[in-house]
Amino acid sequence: MSQLSNPVAPQQVAPLLALATELLRAGQPGDAIAPLREAARLEPSNPILQHDLGLACLEAGSLPDAIAAFQRAVARDPRYADAHFRLGIALEKLGDAGGALVAYNRVTELLPSLTEAWFRAGALVHTMGHRNEAIGCFRRAAATGGNTRFGRLGKARALLIENRNQEAELVLRRTLELDPGNAMAHDLLGNLLSELGRFDE
Repeated sequence: MSQLSNPVAPQQVAPLLALATELLRAGQPGDAIAPLREAARLEPSNPILQHDLGLACLEAGSLPDAIAAFQRAVARDPRYADAHFRLGIALEKLGDAGGALVAYNRVTELLPSLTEAWFRAGALVHTMGHRNEAIGCFRRAAATGGNTRFGRLGKARALLIENRNQEAELVLRRTLELDPGNAMAHDLLGNLLSELGRFDE
């Protein structure tokens, strides 16, 4: 736990966090920003409050504020894997693929079991044209994630890059049996079938 610079901060912070939590549960992340910002001001050395502020900003679509908050969180605790991960998501949404990749790579160093970080890193390096590195990331996602959503998608993406289309199709169809609402699996399967000229499936 970080050392507080203001001894009265915990008493002042608790009601702010309660209000912010209530607003987030009500689907009002924009309204949760002000109490979280005030809580972070009262406990400036607390990385968790910066992280939570970043989450509210991210959910509200305020990407520059989210990025700034996550950057403050990782500055206060460089080993805060979830803050690095959320920073990567915010940077990726803003279009900063290079910055997002740095953040995801840091996550995979700190928390190698976080499947989604491997998957997101793989997707980014693939768009950058680094085929082998993408395959490696997707395989790590498959290995760490197993039968989870990003584990199965990682396996499918690796197979697709390797042109092992029949195997990829089986993985994607199995994924959709287990998770019929998986939009990414629908897109991948649809693209694969189009490439194979199977438009009626």
